[in-house]
Amino acid sequence: MSESSRGSAEKTAPETLADVTQLGGTPNSPDDPSGAAGYGRPDSAQSGIDGSLQRPSGLAAGAPGVDPVEANVLYADRITIRFGGLTAVDNVSFAIPPRSVVSLIGPNGAGKTTFFNVLTGLYEATEGAVYLDGRDITAVKPHKRAAMGLARTFQNIRLFGLMTAEENVMVAMHSHLKAGVMSTIIRTPGQRREEREARETARELLDYVGIGKTVGELARNLSYGDQRRLEIARAMALKPKVLLLDEPTAGMNPQESANFNDFVYRVRDEKGISVLLIEHDMSVIMKISERITVLDRGAMIAEGTPDDIRNNQQVIEAYLGKTGTREGKRLPKPGAAAALGTETGTTTTTDGEQA
Repeated sequence: MSESSRGSAEKTAPETLADVTQLGGTPNSPDDPSGAAGYGRPDSAQSGIDGSLQRPSGLAAGAPGVDPVEANVLYADRITIRFGGLTAVDNVSFAIPPRSVVSLIGPNGAGKTTFFNVLTGLYEATEGAVYLDGRDITAVKPHKRAAMGLARTFQNIRLFGLMTAEENVMVAMHSHLKAGVMSTIIRTPGQRREEREARETARELLDYVGIGKTVGELARNLSYGDQRRLEIARAMALKPKVLLLDEPTAGMNPQESANFNDFVYRVRDEKGISVLLIEHDMSVIMKISERITVLDRGAMIAEGTPDDIRNNQQVIEAYLGKTGTREGKRLPKPGAAAALGTETGTTTTTDGEQA
């Protein structure tokens, strides 16, 4: 954007999302560790979403003659979750095909992490079902879902700070180890062999994510970016079929984010793992995703390829608001100017009135 455009008192929303790289604010800021600040959840009268959702064809929508439960490694069928009178996720169906990279995006408060928590079992869905490899796991506890191949990282890093990087990864291998309490106490040959193999695997995973030199470092002493990588290594230790990454590039510089793109493709191609991302950095999302689903106020408003999403008017309005009129149409959301990189929040309506 030119300097003259920045200084202009009249601002209009862009036609695409191509130049917007940090929509919805900065996640995990010190003042807002949850990343929940921003647009909030206006009531439906001010939603600005006109007309019904035109969902592209595909497995998530139910391709003709294809059972989405059997065709996808993970399938969420018409998920709704309510907290008292608040509907956080509203009738959302979502599919992750085998060996794929898909993303879930939306403004802050859209329901992305809540939906993640339903998939992994931290929240119980009010309505709907979740299937992993064709099996209904709706009632399965989170630790059992992890053992079945559903691994995740968290928006707010959750490591064992007083354990080393190696030990943090080894903790995640528990569900795949056979040694019991007694064999561990008396240190049987089988238990020692299993522990040795676990240490070797942990070091291989740390090398794989690019932090092999931190093996003996306490997790709390690692840089923020290395802690993110450690979380991913720990999740991979579960031998997942689906890896769910919540804000994985938060705290990374542009070069680290670019390297992360290559890493996700390696995970997909070399390990055969499907990857689901929640991410605010649109430069990452648009480059890495094969398919993108967009939530706004708990509802799915768009689904498709990066090009479909980049040029979808409902998505642009969800992130940046739309210019209204005195007749009562929705005005741009607070923070839209910041998302665009402009210097002021002044916006002009279609009839020339400033908002």
